[in-house]
Amino acid sequence: MKFSFSTKGWHGVSFAELAEIAPGLGFDGIELHNIKGPLFTARQSLLAGSPAAVRRCLFENHLQIPCIDAVCGLTSTEGVAEISTCIERAKDWHIPFVRLRADTAEGAEERLAELLPVAEEAGVTLLLETSGPYAKTAELRALL
Repeated sequence: MKFSFSTKGWHGVSFAELAEIAPGLGFDGIELHNIKGPLFTARQSLLAGSPAAVRRCLFENHLQIPCIDAVCGLTSTEGVAEISTCIERAKDWHIPFVRLRADTAEGAEERLAELLPVAEEAGVTLLLETSGPYAKTAELRALL
């Protein structure tokens, strides 16, 4: 992956439109943000349809999706369900990474222990954002 942008903040623009715009602007990929948002859930959204249609759109526009961004916090109550859905979508669309963020360090190790086998089975790598409690290298190193 060379140069990508996130769908965060691109309200009212369809994935198909983003895929058409991206190559002309010099982008090689699109990071998907917020699987609960309209980009994923609207009836007419390409991302709500078949994985094959998404892969075809990417192929035709010479693009990749390098990452799905899980919006919820790793230790939030809805965290495991949303992150598991992100992992499943990543598997279906051949996306190598799912990005996580932790709002607190408490419980993060247990949640990761629960999610890592799911991600490994799917062939997806979990990335932990270096923000919040893991902005400090010592905290991140202890978790890893």
